Order: sequence, then structure tokens, then C-alpha cells
Amino acid sequence: MAQIDVPDEGQLPPGPHRDLVLELHALHESAGWPGSRLVSRKIKENNYDGSMSHERFRSLLLGRGFPRWINVEPVVRVLALWSSRDPDSEADRIQPLWAAAERQRTGRAPAAPPVASAPQPVISQAATGTADAPSCALPEHSAAARLLAQATRLAGLGRSGEARIALSSAATWQLDDLCELTDWLERHDAAADAETVLRTAGGGRPVAEIAMLVERLTESGRHSHAAAVLAAAGSRRPAAELNALIERMRRCGRRPEVRQALIGAGARRPMLLLREIFAFLEEAERGDESRLLLNAVAQHRTTAELLDLLDHFADTRRVSHTYWLLDVIARERPATGVVSLVDHLVPAKRDREAAAVLETVGRHRAVPDLFEIVGLLRRHRRDVSARHVLEAAGTHRSFPDLAHLVTVLIKEAREPDLVHILAGAQGERAGARIHKAIGQLRAQGVNTDELFTHAGLEPDDLARVRHTPEDNRRRLDPESLRSQGVVQAGRGVLLSWELGGQTE
Repeated sequence: MAQIDVPDEGQLPPGPHRDLVLELHALHESAGWPGSRLVSRKIKENNYDGSMSHERFRSLLLGRGFPRWINVEPVVRVLALWSSRDPDSEADRIQPLWAAAERQRTGRAPAAPPVASAPQPVISQAATGTADAPSCALPEHSAAARLLAQATRLAGLGRSGEARIALSSAATWQLDDLCELTDWLERHDAAADAETVLRTAGGGRPVAEIAMLVERLTESGRHSHAAAVLAAAGSRRPAAELNALIERMRRCGRRPEVRQALIGAGARRPMLLLREIFAFLEEAERGDESRLLLNAVAQHRTTAELLDLLDHFADTRRVSHTYWLLDVIARERPATGVVSLVDHLVPAKRDREAAAVLETVGRHRAVPDLFEIVGLLRRHRRDVSARHVLEAAGTHRSFPDLAHLVTVLIKEAREPDLVHILAGAQGERAGARIHKAIGQLRAQGVNTDELFTHAGLEPDDLARVRHTPEDNRRRLDPESLRSQGVVQAGRGVLLSWELGGQTE
């Protein structure tokens, strides 16, 4: 983490350019002051249209350069993500400031497309409005009242960046004053400003004070604010301090707060520092907390970051971490994220990891998601991977899921995919599902004999299986069945065996 000083007015005079720089500083602070190299690398990993080297990023915050909007926008979006803000909203808010600075610099309108005017700062509206109830009023000479007056004056002059920085200074106040200010902001529809102050507090206050602040916020029902403090602590604090905070809350039985801190770490903590947290949790034998951290990583990190962490787990032989992370990725990441990971694993010959992801998709993803992933794999020329998903679905899905899959494939006339589903559903424990699926196919007029032929099976393989009362009282003998021709030669797969409604 690297805080870059705000240029003074001698270096950057008041005006649109200074307003832009101050807003970027406020966003940088909200993101936890990530280093310039980290910001530059994140922009490159996310494949934005623009680019920003670490030197140009420093120059941007020091007001020494004025890049085009195509290069400023990725900075805004990356910092917004790390600040738990909506990147689109932040880009829409910052772009008019850039446009005003461009007009001042060149004396003409910028080439960037026009966007809606940025909304007035919330603090300006809140602080100038009248209190709806006497209980909301602040004492005239309180620290909160003085700070709000200062922030309102700055916002009224159009210096919203300085107004936000002024508000953030409240993060170092006594807890009573800090809670009074943030409570007032919350009551006056300025929750975003309250969270800005609290995130700054979470990133800088001593561990004991953070624990007390979170407890007070939770007891007063301000759970989202408590989560903001903990997320900031998880993403910004040194490993030793974060570990101390987690241990303190854990001893007090405050597991929801531990979870929020770990989510903050998993979502936004720099990857090198994240490894230290995994090492601490492993040393302390905190398996549940390690899995919470892995869940957050799987849901929030880029593909490049996930691959980096998987490499680290491979180097340190953390096999359980590897497969838990892959399982969560396969279950919960968007289809494009799953396919992106497979696209990196397969060429790198990391077959076991790719197979684990594909197997989990086939077993557990909702049917629409499964078809979306299969379609994306095919568009990326990953036909073998697509087949792996379908066969895993055929092998492991319950009959209702299997029937749903078969119905959709019949309706869409996707015969090759039907073949893969049926091929996967031929394990010795899946006989009942095969019979039911085939019955549904035949009821809809599908030529199952032709499908079996395409799958490399004989049309009458299932018909060879006969059931007697004795079959219900004995286990199957694969050798005996093989001698009867029930097992398909060359496949080594027992097709099916249904015993009075039971399957062996």
C-alpha cells in the first residue's frame, strides 16, 4: 500500500483539474491506497481498452499529467472495485470532471462522448438540508457539526474531492464522535459518505478500537456499516494486525464479524499479502476460516489472480485448498469465468485441475448454467471439455435433473449431446436412470436404437438384462454378467441392472 500525497494549491491551482485529482485521491484512499504497480497490473489483467503504467498513475494523482479518458477510465473502474463501489456509476461520476478539466486545458469540448451530469455530492444535500426531527440535530459546537459545515462549504464551491477528504479525517476521532457523525449521515440519506468514513477507520485504527467500533455498530443495527469497517480491515491491514483482529473476534464468539473480515481480505487484499493470511490460518488450524477466505477469493478475483493462487497452492502442496477453490469456482462463478479458467488450465496441461472444474459443473450447476457453459466451451473449441461436462451430468445427476436435460436436448434436436449424456449414465449404479431416461425418449418418438449406435452400443443391450426374484436377493457378479454379454466389449462399463426398482 502506498499513499500518494495530495498536491498543494501551489503545485495544482484550484480549478477543474484539481477537482478531478482530488476525486481520484478520494477514490484511491477508499480503495486502501493500492500501490501504483498493483493498479497498473490490475488494469492490464482486466484487458481494458486503455492502459496506465505505474509512473503515469503517480503523475495522474500528483496532477502532473493529463491522460485521455480512455486511460483514466480503467483507473476509476479498478479503484471502484476495490472500494466496493459500482464501477459504472463511478465512471459516470468522474467522467464529467475529466471533461471539464479537458475543456479548461484545451479551450474546446473533449472528444469523449457526453454523459449525464454527475449528481451533486450527497454531503452537500444532507448538510444543507434541515433536520426532519430534533433528535437528528447535532450540537452546534460539536466536532461533527464543525466538520459537516466545512465539508458543506467545500462541496458548495464545487470542491467535492476536498469535501470527501475532509469527511475522511473523522476516521481518527473518538468512537463516540465518530458514531455520532456517521449516524447523522445515515439518517440524512448520506449512507455512502458514512461508509467512506468507516472504511477509512477500518483501514487505520488500532485493532482493539476496530473491534469496539464494530460491536457498537452491530448493537445499533447498522450491520452494513460494520461490514464496511471489517471489509476495509481485511483488505488493508498488515497481516499480523488482521490476524490479531480475527483472533480477538473469534475468542468472543463473533463469527459473523470474522466472516466479514475474511470476505474483505479475499475480495480485495493484494495477492502476495493474501498468502500470509492463508499461512496463518493453516498454522492455527482454522480450516473453516480458510474455506471462507477461499469462497471470497473464488467469487471476486480475476482469472489471472486465481491462477496465481493455484500456482502458490501447488508450490506449497496445499492440495485441499486447491480443490476447494476449484469446486467453488465451478459452482458459483459466472459461466464466462468458469470457461476462462478452463481456457488457461487446458493449454498449460493442468488436466487434473481442469477435470475437477468440469466434473463439478456437470454434477452441480443448474441446468441452464450447464448448457451455457457447454455452449461457451464449444465456441472456444473445447469439445472434449464440453463432452466431459455432459458425461459427468449423465453419471451423477438425479433422475429429475437427467430427465430435464434429456427433455431440453430432445426439444433442441441436440443429438450428439444426448449421446454424451446417455454415455455418462451407464455406470453400474445408474441403471434405473438409464431405463427411465430411455423410456422418456421413446415416449417422445426418439429413435433410441440409432442413438445407441452412435454411442457405440448395441441397440438390444438393455433388452438382454432379465430380472428374476432371485436377482433381488443377491449382489451382481460382474464376471457372470460379462459372460452373458451384458457388459459392452471395449467399454468396460456395466450398462444397467434394475432389481425390482432398486439399483446395484
